[in-house]
Amino acid sequence: DHPNPPTEIHGLSVWEDEIESNGKAEYLHRDNHDDEDDEDDDRFGIGHQVEDLPDLPEGTPGELRVLYDQLREQIKDREAVMKRDWTDTEFQGGFEDNQHTLQGYEESLASRLISGLRALGPGEQATPKALPGGRLGADGGVKDNTPAQAAQLQLFGGDGVLALAERGMEMQTTVGKVLRQPETLGHALDLVGAYLKNYMIDKADAVMHTIIPICREKGGLWQIKALNFYAAVRAKQARYGESLELLEELDSVLTLGEDEEGAWEVYDMVYRNFGVSYEGLGDEANALKYFKKARDVKVRAGIEASWFDMWDIGRVQSVVAFHS
Repeated sequence: DHPNPPTEIHGLSVWEDEIESNGKAEYLHRDNHDDEDDEDDDRFGIGHQVEDLPDLPEGTPGELRVLYDQLREQIKDREAVMKRDWTDTEFQGGFEDNQHTLQGYEESLASRLISGLRALGPGEQATPKALPGGRLGADGGVKDNTPAQAAQLQLFGGDGVLALAERGMEMQTTVGKVLRQPETLGHALDLVGAYLKNYMIDKADAVMHTIIPICREKGGLWQIKALNFYAAVRAKQARYGESLELLEELDSVLTLGEDEEGAWEVYDMVYRNFGVSYEGLGDEANALKYFKKARDVKVRAGIEASWFDMWDIGRVQSVVAFHS
């Protein structure tokens, strides 16, 4: 029973008085750490688990404060990249209901863009202009602009939220700074997943076109998730050559072996997508190879091949046999 409650940051707790007085490393705590997130981290080989960190040394309060801030940023970054609300949303309420749900995703990103602008330092901000539904404050900041008003416009195209932000900030480089903030980038990727789930491919493409350079720059799971989404977008656009290039890049950055625990799920996805892309290019021989690899990686992990595996293999194998 500590006299002062810890400040919880999803896996990291800091005993402020111990940092200030003793300078000891007793503030690291993991009661709220999510084991499921650990599995995802292991699967993608990004190694951000708090429990893998070495024992923290003693140090001055200032040194420990710097270390604490670094750990906090790492955990916030991981939480942002693991955001996947779209997978838990059914989108089964009909077109109008689904559009209303999607607007909630758009409002969430709009809110992050606006708050992200305000979080930039004075030297980083471009001079904002008045936004639709808002006004300029005495300090030059945008006032009274609600996420709902911003999200009434289509995102990342035409008069979308990105265009709205660009007009408000004057410089696209400022938008890039806001999108580099982990929470904002996580919301953007989550929106792409929601768009794909609703077959809104052009909107998903527009978002990915904007954020893919940032995700590549950040690397790790950011790059893996973005490449997977972008490959799916290109395949749905029947741009199979580009989809294949993205999948090859994705395969090159995966750091885990096929036979590692949980790896079958990742490689099942990657190999199946390779198969779809090759099939779209008319290369049934390579498509068959990758559909079989998707089946085999599961079987080696003790997972029974699905009817989907059999359908893909049987369908493509019949085409190969016909041509031979």
